[in-house]
Amino acid sequence: MTLRLPMDAADLAAAAYGRKLPRFRPIPETYGLALMLLVLRNVERKQAIWLVDPAVHDALCDPAEQFAQALTGRPSPEGWRGGALAGLRSMAGDALHEDLAPWPYNPPDRDDVPVKRLWVDDPADWDWSEDPARCRQGPFRARLVSDLAGRPGISEAWDAMITEWTRQPTWDEDRRGRYIHRSMLCAWSSSFERPSETRRLRAEVTGVNPAGEVPSGQG
Repeated sequence: MTLRLPMDAADLAAAAYGRKLPRFRPIPETYGLALMLLVLRNVERKQAIWLVDPAVHDALCDPAEQFAQALTGRPSPEGWRGGALAGLRSMAGDALHEDLAPWPYNPPDRDDVPVKRLWVDDPADWDWSEDPARCRQGPFRARLVSDLAGRPGISEAWDAMITEWTRQPTWDEDRRGRYIHRSMLCAWSSSFERPSETRRLRAEVTGVNPAGEVPSGQG
């Protein structure tokens, strides 16, 4: 069973021991986590995801695990979540931004308590000279697409990720206070998803557009 650690647990341990922030080798779950940040459009400071509650960590890591498990056919490593941010830090490099800021909706007696938030660079660079519908990928997005597009099982992995992101909780999960991840992150002011952008990202990652057609050279 995967330990449901906070995704910055390795950072907290490093801080306790006076060490610098860790960077871990990316694993398939790291790719799922990176894709989720693009789906959520956490791509600039004002659209950062706030790690304000354990449910936020679950809403990112649960879909990332389903993505990786569908892609690799194996369970996610126990404890991977504790180093999830460290793996993303290694993968994204300067494209990942992290800071601490007071949660805007804290009660008055906690309005100065800092919360970690993060976002990744995904600039929109439209190439009007060649095709008005074409957008140049930023370096971080381009790496994800290059590493994932054409891999066996990538469409199934994407669909497993989105299914987990949108599914209704089971009766047991509901009793324990688990909500639909998509709805919960909206409530935490951390989701800026746009369906058209999600469909475009899926097409780039899987090489299959929404109409089911495979672009030339990728079939």
